[in-house]
Amino acid sequence: MHPEKRGMSMRTFYFAVSCVAVAALLLLDQIVKKSDTATISNKNFFRLAIWMVVIVTLAETATLYLEGADAALRIPHLVANILGFSLSPLIPLAVGCAIDNHQKKALCLLAIPAVVNFLAAAGSAFWPLIFFVNAQNDYGRGPFFGVYVLAYTFSLCYLLIQTLSVIERYQNNNRSIPIMLFSFVAIGCMGQVLCPQLHISWLCISFAIVLYYMYCCDLLHQIDGLTGLLNRRIYEFNLSKLNPRKTDLAVIMFDIDDFKSINDRYGHPYGDHCLMIVSMCIKKAFFKLGLCFRVGGDEFCVLVLKPNRKAVEKACENFQEELDKVRREEERLPAVSVGWTLAQNEPVADVIAQADQKMYEHKRRHKSDLLP
Repeated sequence: MHPEKRGMSMRTFYFAVSCVAVAALLLLDQIVKKSDTATISNKNFFRLAIWMVVIVTLAETATLYLEGADAALRIPHLVANILGFSLSPLIPLAVGCAIDNHQKKALCLLAIPAVVNFLAAAGSAFWPLIFFVNAQNDYGRGPFFGVYVLAYTFSLCYLLIQTLSVIERYQNNNRSIPIMLFSFVAIGCMGQVLCPQLHISWLCISFAIVLYYMYCCDLLHQIDGLTGLLNRRIYEFNLSKLNPRKTDLAVIMFDIDDFKSINDRYGHPYGDHCLMIVSMCIKKAFFKLGLCFRVGGDEFCVLVLKPNRKAVEKACENFQEELDKVRREEERLPAVSVGWTLAQNEPVADVIAQADQKMYEHKRRHKSDLLP
């Protein structure tokens, strides 16, 4: 094939791929907009990321046709490159905020290079900083192209930190999926930085945003909306994965005393407040030890695989201390009955029944002693 025709066919191919990616992203934008799964903040960051990818994809597609074209098209060529270089490092930041909007101030430092890059990309319209487009409308990398690479690297680090934070917050044991998802984004992005002829980064990012959104929706369906603990469905799913005949397991059951009377006396909003306080105490005491669930209206459970008795006892003591601390400040807060059992090579159903029985014994005693 003649080189000119080959070049034309590749540009046509990239144009077609970009159109498909943009169409998919616009469809995803409508799905996110109408979704009631994610919070408004999560949705806004997802939509921001989607629209930035759309703009950058269109800008990069435009550069394929504008580079080396008539010198009169130099200004549109400059604008397309400015959009691509300035917005690209902001996209991983937006995705990171979308999947986990509990930002830590220290992580904001990782966004500084993206801001510097944004200014440098805008300045490249006047000086050869990140890139340049000469009078003949030819594109080239500027002496400060490394700023763009650094900004993108820092933004990807932010996305990685946010991804790991989500794994921890949602007690997600399947770490391989989000790590593979992040790797997919990183390889696709850095591949084009290292080899500019490969116009694959925005296709990869388009797929990645769709996959990240699916992953986040799946996580949110595992969580109890009020308390942030894993829900009943995931509790039953985790039990189904255990050997029903024998397993090494500790089960800790929790039940709020006289919860119905609390709702009747102080109203359901205060009842919800009590549920959130108890769940917070459970998180503080057991989060690193096992999986924490809300299994009923005022019932909670923690499952610890291959448990250590002293660690479980210590966690139970820590829970009671946390609860007592809150109850000293808030006298209306009810007590919580707790029962737990630790078993080796026993049927799962028996272990749960024993923990449940001890919890009801504790409820009858109305004591704070958590030891079996």
